[in-house]
Amino acid sequence: GGLLERRHFNMGVALEQLGRMDEALEHYTMAARLAPTDSGVLYNMGLIHLDRGELDESLACFLEAIRRNPRSAGSLHKAGSIKALQGQFGAAVEYYRRALEIDPQNPVFLNDLGRFEQSASP
Repeated sequence: GGLLERRHFNMGVALEQLGRMDEALEHYTMAARLAPTDSGVLYNMGLIHLDRGELDESLACFLEAIRRNPRSAGSLHKAGSIKALQGQFGAAVEYYRRALEIDPQNPVFLNDLGRFEQSASP
């Protein structure tokens, strides 16, 4: 990664704050390529796609972030949220549980798990 990756990441953040999402995604994509172990940039990309309603693209970003960092509680939670939006409550609950193993006191994670645990039950 290093300096060039940081520059692309920072440029992505700045462009995102300006509402220039396509350009932000381009810079995040470059940063992700330059730093193949960084999960944070993929999390940011996933949030942009989720905000746009691009669930498949968003899920792909969060899953790659989890592959890069299995302890990324935020990415696990967001993957669960997408599964819930897709009506896959069992899968959502599994992601929420994994997120809670990492961050057991997180009130958002606890709330979402509670909401969907009953939906996932047969």
